[in-house]
Amino acid sequence: MCQVRLGEFVKEISTSPNSVNFTAMANILVVHCQSQDRLTQHTALQWVNGFIALAGRRMLPLCAGFLTAILPCVAYHDRQDVRDVAIAANQALMKLITAEDDHMDLNYLKRYDPEFRRAVNRSSHTSSELESNNSVDMSPMSSELQPVIEVLTLQLLNKSVETRVAVLRWMLNLHDRLPKKMFLLADQLFPVLLSSLSDASEEVVLLDLEVIAEVSSSSAEAVIVAFRAAASQQHSPEASPPTTPGSRRRKKGKNASNGAEVQATGGTARRDGLEAAAPLKAATKNNLTMYFTKFMTNLVSLFSTDRQLLEDRGPFIIRQLCLLLDPKDIYCAFAEILLQEEDLKFASTMVRNLNMILMTSVELFKLRNELRDLKTKDSVDLFCTLYHSWSHNPVATVSVCFLTQTYKHACNLICKFGELNVSAVMLAEIDKLVQLMESPVFVYLRLQLLEPDRHHHLIKALYGLLMLLPQSAAFTTLQHRLSCVPTTKQASFESRVGKATTSERDRLLMGVDFDGLLRHFETVQVKHSEEARRTLLKERQV
Repeated sequence: MCQVRLGEFVKEISTSPNSVNFTAMANILVVHCQSQDRLTQHTALQWVNGFIALAGRRMLPLCAGFLTAILPCVAYHDRQDVRDVAIAANQALMKLITAEDDHMDLNYLKRYDPEFRRAVNRSSHTSSELESNNSVDMSPMSSELQPVIEVLTLQLLNKSVETRVAVLRWMLNLHDRLPKKMFLLADQLFPVLLSSLSDASEEVVLLDLEVIAEVSSSSAEAVIVAFRAAASQQHSPEASPPTTPGSRRRKKGKNASNGAEVQATGGTARRDGLEAAAPLKAATKNNLTMYFTKFMTNLVSLFSTDRQLLEDRGPFIIRQLCLLLDPKDIYCAFAEILLQEEDLKFASTMVRNLNMILMTSVELFKLRNELRDLKTKDSVDLFCTLYHSWSHNPVATVSVCFLTQTYKHACNLICKFGELNVSAVMLAEIDKLVQLMESPVFVYLRLQLLEPDRHHHLIKALYGLLMLLPQSAAFTTLQHRLSCVPTTKQASFESRVGKATTSERDRLLMGVDFDGLLRHFETVQVKHSEEARRTLLKERQV
């Protein structure tokens, strides 16, 4: 009887949807969607799905309430019928949001952006001037996005993997459709996104990194910065803010005729003030957002406090980041941050992991080739940037010199190993380096052994490693490799070096202060020795 009555009610609603008060009924449905009774829950979700189909975008103001009811249900494996309806309702609700909802004017910024309000207060524009010159944003998602974000951040803590995945897909969808409005709310999302990197589910971590990459490379910051600049200057707020080429998505857009509204535009711009950390050079140079700096700084801090996460998930997280963003930006950011790291032991561990990823990961193939060739000033600058941080780990420093074919400097570094505390850990790392040199990554290096007259510094460096190694499998491997070098040319390498034309690579390397790099390496290693001595004294005192 009840089902019949409900069916008749649905037919009546379908015939005249414009006269129906969906809001009043929707609140009732949200409550029943969380019912413990299976039939009640299933029926309520079906009605929600029907309301979304009938009312369309009029349901957007109720989005937060619907998500509270729908998201937990997508994980109900024991109630497959409820789960199927919940997934359908979730997808239908997601499709209602369009790029038109990203309409943003000065009044919207004044309401939702604290920094913009401060800029307005410092300028000569009064609130009445802004209100008279710019229309209020009346899109369905104008004021309802805040509660939606609150629901999503809460549901991201749900114990169900399916619910957390659905939440992150919502965040990606919102960043795609509403980049400017989502950028204003990024501060609320960032803490929970960082904590999700420790999630046990690989799928959750992957999607989490995608959302972080969206925030870090968002083209929306340029528009918001332009509005802030317009408010802080004594110029008309009707001036159209400039746009610049987009960073990752390369979206195209245009300014509204009055300049108060900017639709989905491409562009990034550096934010001058940053509360958590100073902007990284990589972020500034490549027009990444302030959140790239914040994320990379917090990621290093997270790895520092959770070493197990670094060992278990660190390589996975770093490789995925290199797929989502430019690997050069990622590595330059790590290098800048680690250069200031006070925990020297952690810095050495981090460099060792970064170096192994650099040498072996498919995701960094292009970056390896760029470092190997060193044909541009940018690639030489990248080598120098990495070198300064790689100095925390002597073996990693030598390996990056092998990668960049700076063999003479590698020789000088290995000669300095005699002044260092060559521990069992360092010998194990040399062992791994020898194994790495037998991998496809260093095919070019092994082929260069066929020309000892041109690459005598390489052979000397390899013999240096051989002398450092104890009698082990790695020693035997390297000894056998060196025995393959043409014997007729092993003597008097220096006298056999012929005159060669200066290539672009040679010209660029002439500008590198290798003596300065070597002094920096020595300085960093002295700090490590002093830290090791202090640690030893503390252990003895205990």
